[in-house]
Amino acid sequence: MNTINNQKFGEFLQELRKEKNLTQKDVAEHLGVSDKAVSKWERGLSFPDITLLEPIANFYNISLTELYHSEKIDMNDTLHVDEINTILHNSLEISNKENEFMDKRRTYRNILFLVSLVIMVMEITYLINNNYFPETLLKSRFPMMIVALLLLSYFTFFVKTKLPIYYDNNKISFYSQYGVRFHIAGLALNNNNWQKIIDTVCISTASYIIIAPIIIYLQSAYVLFNYSTLEAILGAYLIFTIVIPTYVVGKMYK
Repeated sequence: MNTINNQKFGEFLQELRKEKNLTQKDVAEHLGVSDKAVSKWERGLSFPDITLLEPIANFYNISLTELYHSEKIDMNDTLHVDEINTILHNSLEISNKENEFMDKRRTYRNILFLVSLVIMVMEITYLINNNYFPETLLKSRFPMMIVALLLLSYFTFFVKTKLPIYYDNNKISFYSQYGVRFHIAGLALNNNNWQKIIDTVCISTASYIIIAPIIIYLQSAYVLFNYSTLEAILGAYLIFTIVIPTYVVGKMYK
């Protein structure tokens, strides 16, 4: 199967746009992307998401085959049916594999959430029943565990696993959904690192939910530190297990 030449593809898109006397902004608004993304396509610097190929073809009134070959084809000519079938088959196979992969990861995150929730409830119940959870810590640390649990549930059940295409073409450091805004200064979110970030946040918050009660138990049973030191340890643990790993992973896979 022939690969698509980005430069030729971009020049073809530019030619189609100019035939319609449209600006890059006009095309961008119709496709729901940024004009910078359209500019990159036309200059051969990037390629549209596969889900945008059909809308692009429809917008310019051409076939997917013409879009793939980056040239208009005389419909009286014999089309390469086998080649077209191969393209469609490979695209469908890739899409199915991506969906299966995402479904598996989603299942793992669901299991992680349920296991973490059960362990946390068991630990806190044990601490309270055996007077290992002083009232001062109960007031300060328990809310933090609930926040961590809510963060875990948000990334497990509500966050979309695929970002809109404009994240890949612009430097955007925040994600917002259902009124919750997730922001990491200095880190550009895109579809290369988003799945890794979701996994990292889920694993990190789950570890905090499970390990924080253990630290509280050790403190209450053996009085290893004073309460202010313990507060500092738990706060530092939250930063080092959630914030820093998320930032590092996001940078690694940017």
